[in-house]
Amino acid sequence: MLKEPKESVVNHPLLQELKRDGRRITVKAHPAFHTRFLSEDFFVEYDPIVALGSLSPSTLAIPFILNVLPLIWISGETYTIDELDLDLTRAVEQIQKTFQWLHPSCAWNGKLIAARTIRHPEPASYERSAALFSGGVDSVYSALAHHNDLQLLVKILDTNRLSNESTTRLHAAVRAHVQSVAERLAVQSSCVVTNVPTFISPSKLADVWPRPQRWLIEIQHGMGFAGVVAPLMQALRIGHLYLSGCELDHYGLPSGTHPDIVNAIQWAGVQVSAYGVEKRRQQKLGTIWDTAHRADLFPVKPCLRPTHDYANCCTCSKCLQTIIGAIGEGIDPQHVGFDMSPADALLTLRTQITHTRLQMPDIGELLQWMDIQMAVRRMTLDADNLPSMLEGIDCEIAWFRNVDLPTYFARIHTKTRRIVRSMRARAALRLDTHPSFGRAVRKLLRPFLQWR
Repeated sequence: MLKEPKESVVNHPLLQELKRDGRRITVKAHPAFHTRFLSEDFFVEYDPIVALGSLSPSTLAIPFILNVLPLIWISGETYTIDELDLDLTRAVEQIQKTFQWLHPSCAWNGKLIAARTIRHPEPASYERSAALFSGGVDSVYSALAHHNDLQLLVKILDTNRLSNESTTRLHAAVRAHVQSVAERLAVQSSCVVTNVPTFISPSKLADVWPRPQRWLIEIQHGMGFAGVVAPLMQALRIGHLYLSGCELDHYGLPSGTHPDIVNAIQWAGVQVSAYGVEKRRQQKLGTIWDTAHRADLFPVKPCLRPTHDYANCCTCSKCLQTIIGAIGEGIDPQHVGFDMSPADALLTLRTQITHTRLQMPDIGELLQWMDIQMAVRRMTLDADNLPSMLEGIDCEIAWFRNVDLPTYFARIHTKTRRIVRSMRARAALRLDTHPSFGRAVRKLLRPFLQWR
């Protein structure tokens, strides 16, 4: 059972230390906040094109503040800070109300109070814009749509999921890919290295939030990623940031990139905009192909588990969703960055569904899969004019056309399975806090931890 948040009566300073070291910002939170929510100090590091020397401490603090504000709100406590940007002060009031509306079961009554508000210089031109670029369908669609007014693609890199050698190799491949895309769009690119996805402790978060492993997606994503690029935007005097959205937000599901959150974010005159929310994933795939297939189309990179060379794994749920979605639009997945034939993709999907391994964490994912299924049905109505890539795989196509996706979704979300998954997640989180002891226990608990 989750602990009820306390009334907002306890005052703590939020920051203990904010350190600027060359191109790197490191933030130490006050021990009271760190002990309650964090696993490590926050940091963000920029490329050489970003000069941090002229930026004020209140600007340098924005990345940390926008990543922890939801934690402050659910804490039920009051935290204080010396300075806060005037525009950001106004924005967070509106964003807090949106969280209260999206998640009414939580009080969201914590507060961040600034001793003084600062009006920072506004950007030189609002015509200059940047876009967060993940490499997936949503961000590729947004980049293509705005390439005429874009100056910069920004890729956020996570540091802590792989060993140091593997991280270095993966980051080099990612940088090369983003630079290649930027060159084809005739814009600049920049990468930001940060521990945003990992500096909040899931095991501590589990005491106040029912889905700690979904916190980044459901709560932190939009505010946190926009905040990370705030110093970059100020240093380069760029006035507009595009953050690509997906139809899950349009469905009204709680999400960290909900347009009411993203469109409210602003600081020092910089405006953030959610883009592409009104378009379904299938529509975006079709538009990407129609826009760029005559040129040298760069590959789509939606993968949840990319290889060290930044190739799509072709077996995770996001890869399969994109591959089968491409088939539904008559696009050979091998032409858009996937080393897998349509036949192998459909066979992999069938195996995962048969053994209840395909992830569908919420109703939004089910709706996306049903949209893909409808696209495949439409595309295969005329059996005499099927794309050549589908020749000889009639059985696989027939299976996907008829598979009962809502029943599959219901089966993996029964009450018993939800309880076991929750217990399994909490057990895994606790084991992660004790690596040496946890490895031995994991072997004993492997059947429980892997049961679906």
